[in-house]
Amino acid sequence: GIDGAVVVTTPEEVSMSDVRKELNFCKKVKVDVLGVVENMATFKASAQKVNFEKGGEDVTDEVRKVLEEKFGPDLLLQSDIFAPSGLGVSGMCTKFSVDHMGKVNLDPNLLKCCEDGVGYTETCKGKKESEEGVKSLNAIVDELVRKLPAGE
Repeated sequence: GIDGAVVVTTPEEVSMSDVRKELNFCKKVKVDVLGVVENMATFKASAQKVNFEKGGEDVTDEVRKVLEEKFGPDLLLQSDIFAPSGLGVSGMCTKFSVDHMGKVNLDPNLLKCCEDGVGYTETCKGKKESEEGVKSLNAIVDELVRKLPAGE
C-alpha cells in the first residue's frame, strides 16, 4: 500500500495550481499527504562564480574585485528566481492543512551531484553556497523518517 505522498512544487503560481489539484486528488482517494517540499526556492551562489554585465559589456573582473575588497571572498549572492504567488507555498500548505516540509534552494551543486550520481548532502557539506540546501534536505529526510512506519 501507499504510506503517503510527498508533493513537490516551485513557488510560482503555475506550479502551485497543479499542486492544489494534486492535494485535492490525494484527499479524494484518501492518500495521506506527508508534506509539501518547495523546490528551487532561492538561488545562492558565490560572488566569485557569477558573471556581471553592464550595457552588454562583461564587467565581471571589475565587479568581483570590488566585492572581494569590500566583503571578502565568501560573499554569497541570493535571488528569488521564481517569485512566490500570494502567501506562497507556506500559505497554500496552511490552507490545505498539510506540512510545509521545507525549501530546497536552486543549487548548481545539487544538479552536479545528481548528474555525477553522488550524494549531495555528503559531497556539499561545508560548501558555503550549499549549506542551507544540505541542512534543508537533511531536515526533510528526518521528518519523513519520523512520519513513515518502520520497514519490516
